[in-house]
Amino acid sequence: MKVLAIGHPRSGVRWEHIYPYVGEQARHVWEQYETDQVREFYLRADHQPGVVLVLECDDVTEAERLVAAIPMSKSDLLDFEVSPLRPYLGFRELFRDPT
Repeated sequence: MKVLAIGHPRSGVRWEHIYPYVGEQARHVWEQYETDQVREFYLRADHQPGVVLVLECDDVTEAERLVAAIPMSKSDLLDFEVSPLRPYLGFRELFRDPT
């Protein structure tokens, strides 16, 4: 199952709090990427702080465990919103030949 995980800094967290964890965070996400748990990793393009992960998990509980193990989560710097994804299956109905 694909899961979208959007991480936001907790209230009051500033760059100087996050900076010491950047290397450890990147290493951790890379390790998860190499095991196919993290399929995609993004930073926000609107200059707001935060990260976006696309995860491959058995279920939402596993995704929640994965993001809880991320160093900045463990250090109470980031909160994650975790949402399961499914493919859109309506194309067949939309483009069905009406005859």
